Amino acid sequence: MSRPVRLFAPALLLMLPALAAPAATELIHGEFTLVDGDVVTGWFREESEDACWHDLFEANRADNPWSAWIDEDVLAAKRRAEYFANHGLIDRVAYVLDGGDRKQRRLAFICRYDALAGIERDDDGFTVRLPDGTEHRLRGHGRDLSGDIVIHADEILELDWDDVQAAVFTPGPPADDPKLAPLWGTMTGSEGTHTGWIQWDRSECLAGDVLDGDEDGRDHEVPMGDIASITRVDSRSCRVVLRDGGELLLSGSNDVNKDNRGIVVEVAGLGRVVTPWHRFDRLELTSPPEATPSTVPNFGELQGTVTTTTGDRHTGRLVFDLDEGWGWEILDGERRDVEYEIPFGNLERLERDAGGLCTIVLHGGRRLELDDGPDTGPENHGILVVSGGQAVTLAWSEVRSVDFAHRALQTADGTKSIHFGSVNVGDASQSVSFANLQDTRGNNL
Repeated sequence: MSRPVRLFAPALLLMLPALAAPAATELIHGEFTLVDGDVVTGWFREESEDACWHDLFEANRADNPWSAWIDEDVLAAKRRAEYFANHGLIDRVAYVLDGGDRKQRRLAFICRYDALAGIERDDDGFTVRLPDGTEHRLRGHGRDLSGDIVIHADEILELDWDDVQAAVFTPGPPADDPKLAPLWGTMTGSEGTHTGWIQWDRSECLAGDVLDGDEDGRDHEVPMGDIASITRVDSRSCRVVLRDGGELLLSGSNDVNKDNRGIVVEVAGLGRVVTPWHRFDRLELTSPPEATPSTVPNFGELQGTVTTTTGDRHTGRLVFDLDEGWGWEILDGERRDVEYEIPFGNLERLERDAGGLCTIVLHGGRRLELDDGPDTGPENHGILVVSGGQAVTLAWSEVRSVDFAHRALQTADGTKSIHFGSVNVGDASQSVSFANLQDTRGNNL
């Protein structure tokens, strides 16, 4: 079933003294129970991509936990009225025949790996458990539950998720292998400069990962840890400066041309900034500072007040885009082709102007304008507000602003507690609260 494999090619066995030793808190670690009963503990990697706590786990929900509260008929009528007000007869007929007033939603489950406590398989799929004790059912094999995984333990194992019965994510001991050093650097592009943890081409994120390219007919496989900087030359090539002073002009692969899937920077207090090749200028790889906090400040339920375009205010439990109701979930927005993947726990306020431009305000006051994207553009399905056993379903076009009020409470003895409120569905009522809550990396929330 499982088999040891070589995780790194021979060229990657080079020592990388220019990079600091990897921080144990940035590498995903856990205990994995296999279907044959064996238990393996070690560093975890999703195929050749996710390897760090700040990377995103992506799957599909089995169902929408908020469906009982959503009035689809009200939303359909609002969408139809808005479309009809701006289109002629032929477009209106096509809209109705195509079912445009009832948008289909992909029920995505997306969070950072440090928001996961564990994953367990059953006959129908998977259940994920969060540090707060809440559980979420996942359908089938989503993006990060369908491929190979690598566990760096006493031996390096390559497994399939079908080999895994359960995973428990826990803080790990220091990793002294220089090839496992997470990448840190500063990316400069047409939309600004960002510093933080790096994922090149949405995959290479460790010093031992390889950058592929050709120069003068010769293939090069360059360990990322050997690279000082990468500069885009044109749509087909980039210039790579090595730490030893050498230079390469590389082309011929999706690592170094317009087929690159994006340069990701995990920025503390913001989230992931994904810059496409045509917006990218330069990346400088350096050692991370000693203190690199990147935890999300709130994993609890979304609470707040929605102000509509008519001035009405609705306060209560918020479900954004009709399927995102916790601080660990991700707001997806865009600005001039640059993608922003921001944990809701980082948000203080969201504002929309008459033209649809969306401005988000982060903790600390930083503002960011977004003009498109699944959560900040016209594809947003709306916001659900639940309060006192009642629910209001608002279309995205009705929203003027959202003020988030994350609920982090103090107990009598001074320990931190997060209360997840009460939600009534039919005859059922659930309410949970936890003290001394920690994330997967052992940080107090």
